[in-house]
Amino acid sequence: MSNTAHAPRWLKFVKLKTNFFDLLSAQAQTTSDGITALKDWVEAGMTEQCNRVHDLEHKGDDEKQKLERELHDNFVTPFDREDIYDISAMLDQILNGTKKLVKDIEFDRGIIISANTSDEPDDAREEDKLCTKEAHPKLNPETDERLLQMCKGLAKGTDDLVNAVKSLEHELSSCCEHANHARKTQTRIANLHRASMKELYEQGDAIRLVRKKHVYDQVQIIAERIEILGEKLLHVSVKLG
Repeated sequence: MSNTAHAPRWLKFVKLKTNFFDLLSAQAQTTSDGITALKDWVEAGMTEQCNRVHDLEHKGDDEKQKLERELHDNFVTPFDREDIYDISAMLDQILNGTKKLVKDIEFDRGIIISANTSDEPDDAREEDKLCTKEAHPKLNPETDERLLQMCKGLAKGTDDLVNAVKSLEHELSSCCEHANHARKTQTRIANLHRASMKELYEQGDAIRLVRKKHVYDQVQIIAERIEILGEKLLHVSVKLG
């Protein structure tokens, strides 16, 4: 593939109703912002960053639903509509996994999230807030360095995804480069996961082992989703080229 590879030439002669590249780029950026908020929360323990993950997850849902509506309303798309849908769905899965990871970390820290027990239905999005200042102004005075390194790895992987998605329209060679970097996320996280589990086994605390393993396993699930999307973007870039 040349360094000046672009999207299909026929796009120059067709006026598309919707720019699906922009929609995917916006959703990818939201996903990356969510991972960054997770990393910042794990590092600094600030409640605002924890709740930002929640807010961004719902923003990502809205962006995915908008893209789905546009797919229904548009007869012509810049590339296969199934591929457009798959990229959006995979981004959504990464952000959903991030929100679940925050809840898993809270459980590991012994934080109980209050549930709505009233008879009156509340807005589900407000009911599902992850963190409260009353629960913990700080995540933990002792930062989990292993978890922080994993979250930094996830942030790097989603940054690569953002750059890959944003390159789809005009620079396929750059898309391939960033998608390849994103694919390596799972390997990096797997290495950290193994080192972390080895350390936990050596400490001999069974309860701590079980609780930490649950958190670390969820990080690995997110990393696997990043890898799968990186592979998907490579597949799409080959078809477009």
